[in-house]
Amino acid sequence: MENTIQITHFVSPYQFWYKRSQLHVIRRMEIVFQEEVHKFCIEQYDAEETGPDGYYEPVTGEIVAVYDPARKKWTRNRVLNSTNVVEGNIGRDTFQVWSLDEGVPKEAAAKYVKPLPTKYTHSENLHVKQGALRNIISINHFYDPVEGRLCEKVSADWDNS
Repeated sequence: MENTIQITHFVSPYQFWYKRSQLHVIRRMEIVFQEEVHKFCIEQYDAEETGPDGYYEPVTGEIVAVYDPARKKWTRNRVLNSTNVVEGNIGRDTFQVWSLDEGVPKEAAAKYVKPLPTKYTHSENLHVKQGALRNIISINHFYDPVEGRLCEKVSADWDNS
């Protein structure tokens, strides 16, 4: 069981992210670091508003803190892009982010995105890794009325349904 992995985000067999079973010492170090980030954010942003109208405007690629109100937790995320839902309606913006510590894409409301100090912005993660499988071929099935049977065809695309 030492080679057991947990897929955190799947795009195709050629691109997925996973967590590997690791030594408890390494996992514990990551948990302590994540708790430190969470504690910093609670102390820093609980009563403070950032930027005009309280919203921070990160740039694409920046590592920021994102608050998840459902889990009541701050996490580190890389900004992938932003979406302005309604032009001129401040606070309705959302950001597509990649959770560095969880290995999943997320959408974050602008009011939950805050800057992080440099000591928390390193992007390496000992736990979440990107993976790919080699020599895997996608096959699509289709019905051929001439042959009157289900046939297979090699495809360059993966069916995500």
